Amino acid sequence: MIRRPPTRNQLLELKRNIYSFEQGKEILEKKRDVLLQLIENDRKGFKDVKSAFLQSCTKIYSSYTLTRLHDGEASISLLGVSIPPSRVSRRLNQAMGCKYPSFFPIEDFPSSTELYDPMLFSLHVDMLIHDLAEARKSLWEYINLHVKLKALEGELRKTLLRINTMEQSILPKLEEERRQIALHLSERERQEQFITKSWLKKKKTYWEVVKMKMDKLMRQAQKMQEQMLKIQEELANETVEGESGGGVVKVKCNGQGDFISISIDPEVVNSDDVEMLEDLILAAINEAQRKSKDLANERLSKLGAGFGLPGLI
Repeated sequence: MIRRPPTRNQLLELKRNIYSFEQGKEILEKKRDVLLQLIENDRKGFKDVKSAFLQSCTKIYSSYTLTRLHDGEASISLLGVSIPPSRVSRRLNQAMGCKYPSFFPIEDFPSSTELYDPMLFSLHVDMLIHDLAEARKSLWEYINLHVKLKALEGELRKTLLRINTMEQSILPKLEEERRQIALHLSERERQEQFITKSWLKKKKTYWEVVKMKMDKLMRQAQKMQEQMLKIQEELANETVEGESGGGVVKVKCNGQGDFISISIDPEVVNSDDVEMLEDLILAAINEAQRKSKDLANERLSKLGAGFGLPGLI
């Protein structure tokens, strides 16, 4: 396949593409900076939430161990049956084009009296339930912040990959292509200028001849215009006559088609036959206009033939 030479339109389009990619890269870099700030802030908060969650887990482990020692395996099994599964609601959040869910418990954790009879178990069971209720809040904070961090880190990786692709692949290729096209166009423009200068140098006499011919044509046109004005004046002073009905109606007009006079034989004026009189007048007018046009064509044809322009009108 024959490759066409590059054009200036291609160079302009390439420059627009480079500008668009550079603008997109700047937007991605701003997005990267914001994501890094969000991640840094959330990591600080996540460290505290994780520490609180682990402390809650330690308390639960201690309460669970004491409950199992004093109340036995049956109490643990009973609590497992009594505590209902947690129902949560889900909400979709968005930050810097990154979507991530958050989870929130719908119902509060049941109290001790709702789960068992305090008269049948020791205080360690009550401590275990209390520790579970306190750990519930830090648990959902830990889960939500962990999910958010993972989503932001994933979006940051995608953003860094796009920036790196633009910097290392797309923009260098476009810049190299722009440089090659600019060099090609510059070389072609230099060759065109050289050819143009050579041609103008060889054809200088040609333009002088053209100028002489143009001057001659201008003089001829001026002379022709003067003669045409003279003919128009002559036509205005010449008269042609059109008649109808054997001369009972006569119409005179000059060579420019302007009507001068009209004469009607009184014998043809009959109030009972106005239509015939109208026809005679129209016929005389048409004949006078035709003769006037023929006279003008004749004079102008002679003028055109004198300048090598037959059939001027």
